[in-house]
Amino acid sequence: MSVRLSRLRRATEARLTAALAAYGFERRAEMDATGLSFSLGSEIRNTTQILTAYILDDENSSVATTATIALHSSGVAQIIGALPIGARISPILLPPDLLGDGEVDFPSNVDGAGDSFFQPGLYISSENDIDRYIEWFSRTVESDVIPWFAARNNIEVLVTNVMTPERYSWFEKNINPGKVRATVALCLVNEEWELAAQIMKWYLRKPRGFNSVDSIVKAGHFDKAMRTMFADYSALRN
Repeated sequence: MSVRLSRLRRATEARLTAALAAYGFERRAEMDATGLSFSLGSEIRNTTQILTAYILDDENSSVATTATIALHSSGVAQIIGALPIGARISPILLPPDLLGDGEVDFPSNVDGAGDSFFQPGLYISSENDIDRYIEWFSRTVESDVIPWFAARNNIEVLVTNVMTPERYSWFEKNINPGKVRATVALCLVNEEWELAAQIMKWYLRKPRGFNSVDSIVKAGHFDKAMRTMFADYSALRN
């Protein structure tokens, strides 16, 4: 990275950190060389609202920017990470922002919107562009990010959402199996045994077929693993 781009990136990071602080977001440790992670408390126990901004070097001597958002839970990460192979989802066709699957990069997320709110992004070629970037980013946070999190402010809403088909790939609209596992795990972390059992009972008996990366066998293995881990859940599933 050139000295000029390095200076431009540092200036952008500083301005962005200050702008997000106005909305209550606090800077976390960097996820990687390109991501700045910010957190905000959530109304759902054992979850955190996460916004990650990516500031990338571009071929045209400028800095490219985008961001992702997600509802994060370290408790979910522990459960999903401990799943036996048979209970996991096949990684085939999984987009990198699929939420709740232990075989992709974000096993700790319960729900998320990827970078959909921050497309097509902006290029920053000089410090004069930073004001335009901060204005655009702040406007997006106000109009899209904050309402998105506000619409997911209780666990009952997450349960309803997980039972709603969504566009899972360019050719398929179905229930998101990663989100099913993550939401069940979150219910169990929060000792919402009946909600967790409700999701799995519905999922294993739903009238339409499974998403192409899941199956009744894999879902059954997941249910069995949860029964083994949580006696109160098991009592409701027997």
